[in-house]
Amino acid sequence: MRNNCAGKPIPDKDVRSKNDPLTNLYNIFLKQELADINPVSVGEIRDTPDAYRGIHTADCTNFYRILDGSGTLFLNDQVIPVKKDDLFIVPLGAKAGMRPAPGKTIPHRWVGFTGTLTHEFERFPVPFTLPPEVMAQLYTPNPSARNLGSRLAADLFLIHSIMQEPEENEPDYIQKIVNRINTSYMEKLSVTQMAADLGLDRCHLSRVFKSKMNMSIQDYILQFRLSKAKRYLKHGYSTSDTAALCGFTDRVNFSKVFTREIGCSPTEWKKILDWETWNRPR
Repeated sequence: MRNNCAGKPIPDKDVRSKNDPLTNLYNIFLKQELADINPVSVGEIRDTPDAYRGIHTADCTNFYRILDGSGTLFLNDQVIPVKKDDLFIVPLGAKAGMRPAPGKTIPHRWVGFTGTLTHEFERFPVPFTLPPEVMAQLYTPNPSARNLGSRLAADLFLIHSIMQEPEENEPDYIQKIVNRINTSYMEKLSVTQMAADLGLDRCHLSRVFKSKMNMSIQDYILQFRLSKAKRYLKHGYSTSDTAALCGFTDRVNFSKVFTREIGCSPTEWKKILDWETWNRPR
């Protein structure tokens, strides 16, 4: 017998009995080693008794989907009605349980998971819903399926990305990032620190920035620095001085990056500029 994120101890194998009120129960323990979203268990109960069922939260955060029926979710000090297609997160360490409506059942499915993004899920409304076309994309776990953990992780990433989309009235923090880079390109820039300064998750900021700017934050920083480097070289600055003024660690690193991105070294670039200057029609 083993304990699971979703409640009482259950057998290691899918053992069923005609007298067992849980007529359709499975519980799978997963061995994943993902960092951001790491599914550790998945289970489903198709027929619950007309009684309170506790939710075990000592080991992981839980994602729940109500498959049918209706009932009540008890989450810490909250009493929340839930119904078919409602989704909700039960945070690690929360006191939680569910009770079906009188005379009803409340079939549900859960995924227990850990990872660095769990705190993002805990900010979601309780309950929340998704459009039907998104719900249709969610994988229906099969106890014998291969790559089950990866499929569940993909679902959780999809839900995370949708729920983290900025609202229309959300502050334009993308412009704030652009302004910071444009004015501080000569300094050491950390995406993690910039996100923290705005009170945002690094992954969320990076995803939204790329969707709006068609490039990553790192690529934007690099391209802006190179555009400034061209100007400094054009005005006679040495390769070493240009590297320092544009936020590169040293002259060698600057030359390597410049050559890779521009197609010639900084020294060759200056020679091309000099040749064009002297051969320009007068």
